[in-house]
Amino acid sequence: LLSTLTSQNVPTAAGRTRLTLTGAIEERGGTIRVDARLADAARDEVVWSGAIVLPPGEPGGLARAAEIVGSVAQCTIAGANDGDGTVPLDILSRYARTCELGYRGQPTQGVRVARELTRRASDFAPGWFALSYHAATLYFREPREDPALRAEALAAAERLIALRPNAQEGYTSKVLAMDPPRTGERERLLLRATRLEPIYADVAEGYLGEFLLQSGRFEEAFQLVQTTAQQRPDLPGAHGSLFHAAAATRRGSPAGGAAWTTRASSAPGTSSAGDVREPPRPRSRRAGSR
Repeated sequence: LLSTLTSQNVPTAAGRTRLTLTGAIEERGGTIRVDARLADAARDEVVWSGAIVLPPGEPGGLARAAEIVGSVAQCTIAGANDGDGTVPLDILSRYARTCELGYRGQPTQGVRVARELTRRASDFAPGWFALSYHAATLYFREPREDPALRAEALAAAERLIALRPNAQEGYTSKVLAMDPPRTGERERLLLRATRLEPIYADVAEGYLGEFLLQSGRFEEAFQLVQTTAQQRPDLPGAHGSLFHAAAATRRGSPAGGAAWTTRASSAPGTSSAGDVREPPRPRSRRAGSR
């Protein structure tokens, strides 16, 4: 497990609060099971533990399982080292659970855990990030789009902005939950977010590119995502966004189109460019560098 994570540049220990990731892999009858454990190295206390089970034929196999475990670890490490890095174990464990539920695509449970987390620790900024993310995700997945969920996501984003005004996540979280016709305000928030550093999820430039595409400003979108993909090729979704922007501006020959497709599909963990309202799963740019 550790060698697979290392090959994907996932930290096994990082930050002022050092969290150490260990685990074991078992393969039986084509089914892959990964048991992982994230612990506070100083106190030898378990922050998160979980099992990832992939049935036979699941795309990605071991690499996919390692991606899920690594993503939960990165998300948790970012939360552990937010602020002064002194997060009580029970609070950090609940936040780790919201990270896991995000990567498992379970926003209903994620909202419940995040609500309890913010109730117990109202000044813990990662909790508000998790609540806004899960509430917005659930809102856009519910057939009737419950307006109370949108209001909850917006309120959580505002609280996050109040706690971390110089981080991009509060502004991007607010954009996700806003009414799409409020284009001017959404663009201003995204432009501001691109000038700020992320704490938990580095998505501002990707969101701005998608916003420009949806607004019909194809050339602006292409220039932005092309620069992003060139300067930061490992950013999740960068090449997928470039592929869509290139298609929108009718760039390239059929051979060039094949090259775009190859680059877009070769980026691990990326998805096609969709509605900017649908939140991506949280990823941390800083987790490995703290």
